[in-house]
Amino acid sequence: MNARKAIDGKALIYMIGLCAIWGMQQTAVKLAAPAMPEILQVALRSGVALVVIAGIAAVRRE
Repeated sequence: MNARKAIDGKALIYMIGLCAIWGMQQTAVKLAAPAMPEILQVALRSGVALVVIAGIAAVRRE
């Protein structure tokens, strides 16, 4: 059986950042709800994610 390695500082920062993004997303949806429909928010969020992931893939050449 393999022993687990302790996480390094970089991984910890990534995890905290990811949790913060996920948590702020819920607040942003509630704040923006009066101004725009939820489906538009989902579409915009998905579009931004597509651009970010496509950019990362292009840089990594995968």
